[in-house]
Amino acid sequence: MPVASIGPTLTSLFRAAGAYQRLSCIEEIPRETARQTCTKLQATDSIENPDAVISMRGVSFTYDAVADGAERPRNSEISWALNGVSLDVARNKITAIIGPSGAGKSTVFSLLECFYPLRYGQIYIMGQPLTSMTIEEVRSHFAYVEQNAPLLSGTVQDNLCLGLSKVTREECARALEVVGLDHLADDLGRDIDAYVGEHGVLLSGGERQRLALARTLLSDKDILLLDESTSNVDEIAQKKIASFLKGYVMNKTVLMIAHRPALIEAADNVIVFDKGRLVDSGSLEAVRSRCSLYRQLTQVGG
Repeated sequence: MPVASIGPTLTSLFRAAGAYQRLSCIEEIPRETARQTCTKLQATDSIENPDAVISMRGVSFTYDAVADGAERPRNSEISWALNGVSLDVARNKITAIIGPSGAGKSTVFSLLECFYPLRYGQIYIMGQPLTSMTIEEVRSHFAYVEQNAPLLSGTVQDNLCLGLSKVTREECARALEVVGLDHLADDLGRDIDAYVGEHGVLLSGGERQRLALARTLLSDKDILLLDESTSNVDEIAQKKIASFLKGYVMNKTVLMIAHRPALIEAADNVIVFDKGRLVDSGSLEAVRSRCSLYRQLTQVGG
């Protein structure tokens, strides 16, 4: 090998080693199957509050246990992401979860979607205990829009129809209109076959979020989970989305993590978290009148 080739060759080897290390980390992640149950807790046949679409009873969670797989005594001095949380989410209503950063809001969503095992307490979905359901059964109830809203390197329609079947172009166009993206195809130069760029690079952050939301609306799931999914959306678009959500809940349930007043004020009910604990919950009017943390957070959000 010529001496001049040693440098580039070593560079390629180091790059390959780095890529292999990342792939090895992915391979070491425990694999889940659609038919496995969500937790290791003892399943129960009792139905808790069948009128609620989601119920949590005495739920506590720590990421420390996830890191080393060890059980923790409930009175141990560790950081609890959730600590003794009990709540109900009403059927066919909009419920907003609010709280400062690190309050446990996203952890609630992670447990609902079975991203982490539930070791303390119980969760009920549609009146059925989470411990008696498979991951596939649980996730079949949820449509989820996260804050980062990842997109495919394809067309508008590719991203709208991801994981879906029998979606018409008219339904795609309607979903875009609902989230305030009816201008999108014209801006990109064509109709819903317009290319959005690699990972949606031709779209703004707010447009990517709204496109992900439009995709979710087409999925026709029972429960819509929104994890600050309008954080990059302007006030006009937020009001349009809030107006849609009001109509959406005629036969669906919306549970959203929100910090913008425009969306919070669209909620029927509000749940307030702080430091892993439930501070208050109830109707929007009741929580607004009695909870000082709610007023503080909405003033900051505005």
